[in-house]
Amino acid sequence: QNMNTLSSSQKYYYYPMGNNNYVSMYGLLYNLSAVLNGASATNDNPSGVRGICPTGWHVPSKAEFQHVINNAQNRADMMSSKEYWTSSQTYHSPGYNQSLNNGSGFNAIPSGYINNAGCQALNNKAHYWTTSKDGNYKYILEIISSGASPSLYPGTLSEIGNSVRCIRASSCR
Repeated sequence: QNMNTLSSSQKYYYYPMGNNNYVSMYGLLYNLSAVLNGASATNDNPSGVRGICPTGWHVPSKAEFQHVINNAQNRADMMSSKEYWTSSQTYHSPGYNQSLNNGSGFNAIPSGYINNAGCQALNNKAHYWTTSKDGNYKYILEIISSGASPSLYPGTLSEIGNSVRCIRASSCR
């Protein structure tokens, strides 16, 4: 896709670094319109938004991701994959000792994101859409290679390309 024409109303997906060879490693990045697939953003818990997820699964709300974060003891390394992260000296960060990562099984991949300036933060950040909103801004789950704790960040615009994680409909009740 042309990064100068990001859209919040049309459904888009993007290749990491603009290269389809990276998809098998990092997955696709989507704008929020593609993730919600016609549904409205909601702060409900559970969200109830199937969006682009398969039958029986849904896009999580901020509250559902908070549950995942709590189960991972608020540690970024517990939620992160064992590879691809930029090295870090911060204890409990995904880049500190990657062989110890992923204790929760969440397996966050540092796919970065896409904005109007192009592909950003590959191997440094994992961004996952939520269904939650705060005015015009949407919440994402953010994990940073040098950050010890994951965060739910409220400042993302709908046209940005982020990863999506689907959860089973009954997993966070």
